[in-house]
Amino acid sequence: MDLDPVPLKSDFDTLAPDGSQIHPLARGERASLCQCVLPPHTTSRAIQHRSVEEIWWILTGAAEVWREGFNDGKPIDVNAGTSLVIPPQTAFQFRNTGAASLKIAIATSPPWPGDTEAVAASGPW
Repeated sequence: MDLDPVPLKSDFDTLAPDGSQIHPLARGERASLCQCVLPPHTTSRAIQHRSVEEIWWILTGAAEVWREGFNDGKPIDVNAGTSLVIPPQTAFQFRNTGAASLKIAIATSPPWPGDTEAVAASGPW
């Protein structure tokens, strides 16, 4: 665990398994934080996490988010200021419906464990 402040980098470090751009931020023993960016008019790949729970806070932009088993199977509209939970083992997919980059602060608990955490899923898009 590194307790030093972590500034947001302008360039992303990696692509998430869903195809979004990931900017890692602070990481503790029980949770991690990142900024996720999805370019305008882009759709993520549908995935599900094996063990982690995520809490999303939409910082900028507008999107549709689909979570299997929620909202009668229909996507929900989200925009800046909206927060939501992605429970473990829940398939999900999202798409940027706006003209600007979608930016999401994502807290993950436990901290993101690595490449084998996400598995491909079937989504609406």
